[in-house]
Amino acid sequence: HQLWCEGFLRRHAFKRSCRWQVLCVKKCTKVLGCGSMMIKINRYLTERKELDNMFIIIYDFSMAVLMFLFGIYFYKSKGKAARFLSGYNMKSEEERKKYDENAMCKAYGKRMMVMSLPFIVGIIIDIQYQGTGCLIAWMIWLIMFISLLIDRHKRER
Repeated sequence: HQLWCEGFLRRHAFKRSCRWQVLCVKKCTKVLGCGSMMIKINRYLTERKELDNMFIIIYDFSMAVLMFLFGIYFYKSKGKAARFLSGYNMKSEEERKKYDENAMCKAYGKRMMVMSLPFIVGIIIDIQYQGTGCLIAWMIWLIMFISLLIDRHKRER
């Protein structure tokens, strides 16, 4: 009975949502009476949820660190990071002389450091609500990125 139960759950439950997994566990224990199997499966599901949540938190953390490090690099580059700015690196030398590269890199560096904050907030939310914080962090980051593009477009006019 336990082998059938394990196979059934692997095929059906772990491909779907938690609600489906609970239904499969209930069906398995009702039909076959594998009470000990239900305990094992509940442990597995709990461990899996914790691992999924840990992965999301690590992902949020690595995005926050990455954005923050890029921001520090731009801020402390003394204008050398300007070559990484799209569009700016395509301008001629005469057009580049019109811009203060040091100030521009500092401004973009500060902005990048601020853009790491949604991911830190996402970590805090993900501790309580798995996956929600990551989604919220990306939405906020996308809004910040679009506002950066709009500001840049206004400055270039």
